[in-house]
Amino acid sequence: MKTNYKEGTVFAIKLKPKVFVVGVVARVSKPSYLILGYFFNKTYSALPTMEDVGDLEPKKAIKVIRVSDLGIIEKKWPIIGEITKWSRKNWPMPDVYRINILMPEKSWRIRYSEDNIVEQIGEWREPNTANLERDGSDSAAGFLDELKELIL
Repeated sequence: MKTNYKEGTVFAIKLKPKVFVVGVVARVSKPSYLILGYFFNKTYSALPTMEDVGDLEPKKAIKVIRVSDLGIIEKKWPIIGEITKWSRKNWPMPDVYRINILMPEKSWRIRYSEDNIVEQIGEWREPNTANLERDGSDSAAGFLDELKELIL
């Protein structure tokens, strides 16, 4: 399926009436159905423009996660523009963690490929997961609920 977005695409998410936030596509899976998104907590009372969002910086993201691209594909998350001087090295693929459901005290650090976000390239025991996002990919609807909880 041909997509209408690429790395560096900026899109908006409506959390509730008159409350929008923005996300940036940092990676696109092959085949396309997942994105690595950087999400920001600044809210807007109307659909923002690129002028409104200004310079987005990866370090200011409140959430970096692999999520379904369905919100973008179905135009529920409208595209508002692109980062003009996009550099993938400034928006890295972060490590994540996974917990063994049968032994929750055991956790692993997981690394995915920078070039294909569904390809796992490393895994090792990690006792300290406080600064990592959990592994897995969220549905667009599930992620929207998580984002609302985080921001509203």
